[in-house]
Amino acid sequence: MLWHIKLKFLRGIYMEIIQKWEQERKDRCPGSAEASFTYLYPRDGYDLTVDTHFMTASECVNRILDGIM
Repeated sequence: MLWHIKLKFLRGIYMEIIQKWEQERKDRCPGSAEASFTYLYPRDGYDLTVDTHFMTASECVNRILDGIM
């Protein structure tokens, strides 16, 4: 039997991380990361969140598997 499961999941992201990326890129206007954070990284409408910054690959996989079980 073949199962097809569709989950919407969010890769966790934090303001501090995108501000760091903004500074490292040097081609961004200061404050643009914070200004676009809300609409680029919405928190609602997802079945689960996977935080690839603080979770290992195994932890992310387990989180996804837990979500479909």
